[in-house]
Amino acid sequence: MWGCQAPQSRIPGFGETPMSLSWLVLLLATPPSFTARCSHSTRPTGWRWCCFMERPLTLTRGSSWAHCSYCHRGATGPWPLTFQLTTRSAMTSKGPEEEHPSVTLFRQYLRIRTVQPKPDYGAAVAFFEERARQLGLGCQKVEVAPGYVVTVLTWPGTNPALSSILLNSHTDVVPVFKEHWSHDPFEAFKDSEGYIYARGAQDMKCVSIQYLEAVRRLKVEGHRFPRTIHMTFVPDEEVGGHQGMELFVQRPEFHALRAGFALDEGIANPTDAFTVFYSERSPWWVRVTSTGRPGHGSLFIEDTAAEKLAFEEQLQSWCQAAGEGVTLEFAQKWMHPQVTPTDDSNPWWAAFSRVCKDMNLSLEPEIMPAATDSRFIRAVGVPALGFSPLNRTPVLLHDHDERLHEAVFLRGVDIYTRLLPALASVPALPSES
Repeated sequence: MWGCQAPQSRIPGFGETPMSLSWLVLLLATPPSFTARCSHSTRPTGWRWCCFMERPLTLTRGSSWAHCSYCHRGATGPWPLTFQLTTRSAMTSKGPEEEHPSVTLFRQYLRIRTVQPKPDYGAAVAFFEERARQLGLGCQKVEVAPGYVVTVLTWPGTNPALSSILLNSHTDVVPVFKEHWSHDPFEAFKDSEGYIYARGAQDMKCVSIQYLEAVRRLKVEGHRFPRTIHMTFVPDEEVGGHQGMELFVQRPEFHALRAGFALDEGIANPTDAFTVFYSERSPWWVRVTSTGRPGHGSLFIEDTAAEKLAFEEQLQSWCQAAGEGVTLEFAQKWMHPQVTPTDDSNPWWAAFSRVCKDMNLSLEPEIMPAATDSRFIRAVGVPALGFSPLNRTPVLLHDHDERLHEAVFLRGVDIYTRLLPALASVPALPSES
């Protein structure tokens, strides 16, 4: 290890370049791509880590060779106040004073028990109200049904004539069986490797905080964009969204957002690629009623030739096979799923994919095998993509020991920090001229 410190220190090989009140640590065998962490004083005493930048860096003469992407310290001047260079394996925080503030906020949100069937939505709403206050964002609460509130945080754009960008996420999470977990699913425990164990770590509280932290970075850096950015935090998605987004898109408050494009949840990808969903399968919710005395249950017909029957006829045959007193009704049908184009004919996709290409992110466009709130958004004419920037991550949503590595989470913040400026700067469309 090589290090230097003191106001008059010099970097070997860089002549008289000063490191005033700065220090630098380079690990032996540092790979070409490593992580920089900026540390600055947050109060009269004490220091804490400020940000991660996972990108190739090269020491050069002069100013602005790197800067803190969280607080913008070090963006000007020869050196940031304090910088440490380290490998990704050393990124894991060992204590609260060293933990990245975005990770701390993520873990705080994970501890809010918005678990079905009795989610604490009030605590989640209060959490986002406080975030809006801290970030200087507009905050609107829309009660779409008794006890079901959609929270909308708004960062106004410079051109109100343009349609807005909608960043959607849901606040509820699925139930847990604690006996199958290595750690309390609502403790947000972080192990020595940097994995955070919690229900909602992948689905989808990570994305909610990634939205917020990307907006925080961009606001702190002084950016403004033509299009307004709305962040919506909605209830009830895990049980169908019927008391959440399905009602919200019918409300005047939703139409007042004038959404032109939306991002919503995706799924982790265990490979180097990132999955992006442009449509989803059509769920048909069926209510089956069986009457009569309790007795030995009947089985559905096996090996039904589904390809030779319409779906409704098949269900009716199941009921007939189950015996007398068994009926069904469709609680909901989705007949015509909407598709968001993934070619250059779609200016939103063009902007999205261009940023991903610039960041060397490999995309795998797919149809979502499940149902999300995106189906309600697309149904009212707003193109939407399902995207969770979680690659090299096993798919553990709804599973025991759901977890996410803090480095993957922070990389996602970086990705949204690049995506949002591009999307919010898409030129006026023909319909907006």
